[in-house]
Amino acid sequence: MRDPYGYAVRLRNKSTSTNAHEIIKSCSGCRLALIQIHVAIGPPRFASGFQKAALGIFRKNECYNPTVLRHALTILFLLAAACMAQQNQTPAPQQPDGKPQVKVNYLNVCTPGTDEQAVINGALTAVQPKPTFSSDFEISRGRTTLKDAPDARYVRLRRDFAPESPLLTAQYSMSTDSTNTIEILVLRPRDPKDFLEVVMENRVTAGAAAPLAVLQVDTPTSRVRIERLNKSSAVLARCPEVDQSAYDPMFHQASDIMAQYRAALGLRTAFRSDIAWLSPAPKAAGAPKRKTKAPKH
Repeated sequence: MRDPYGYAVRLRNKSTSTNAHEIIKSCSGCRLALIQIHVAIGPPRFASGFQKAALGIFRKNECYNPTVLRHALTILFLLAAACMAQQNQTPAPQQPDGKPQVKVNYLNVCTPGTDEQAVINGALTAVQPKPTFSSDFEISRGRTTLKDAPDARYVRLRRDFAPESPLLTAQYSMSTDSTNTIEILVLRPRDPKDFLEVVMENRVTAGAAAPLAVLQVDTPTSRVRIERLNKSSAVLARCPEVDQSAYDPMFHQASDIMAQYRAALGLRTAFRSDIAWLSPAPKAAGAPKRKTKAPKH
């Protein structure tokens, strides 16, 4: 049967009345064994699950008035609507085998765009042309051996800027093996709002010049990289097969900065012996053996 509010109600008792409200109003006088309320709402596929939630069981001789019943049915209706909305939501797609999503960014290092050029120019301009360092420094040198690469020697020097400087640290490194000599300068600012670090690099063939000669001639910079917080890097590198005449001012500015910092870091003076250590000393020629004369008989 249906009550005046449009809800389907099934009553199980000893009374033969056909009106749900009459039974409820007279529940104190009748012997009500069990009343089950089933609310039919929504598509059929939700009926069985919601009937369990909407099932109200009244104990024997217990009386409820129509207002209580109407409020209970209203709450059950809202619960049904929430259940339907939740089941209609499309689940988010998951990666196969639980693997995280990997995002790959391709950088055009030979001909960077206008935005990347602006980032590189801004970072190079922020670098102090005449750096002032504190008296603190840290230097290390060593030898590395890899399975599929030639043995290499390296020297690393770190110096702190003066407290009033906008830059925090400068780290210089030079490594050499039987193939290349690589020189890298890394500058880090105190405030990483615009960039995290400026990296300038150059490399020459190991047989073309010794490490000390690389310092003396101020080898020009061949690569500039600007690292930024939560953003992709801005990179400019020398590419022989590409016309890069439009980027010559940036390469020239980076090379001037590299030359100034070689002098300011004391690489040609205070730390000259450490740079010279990168070149292995030539093996001394063995002393000629004396020829022994055969004894006369």
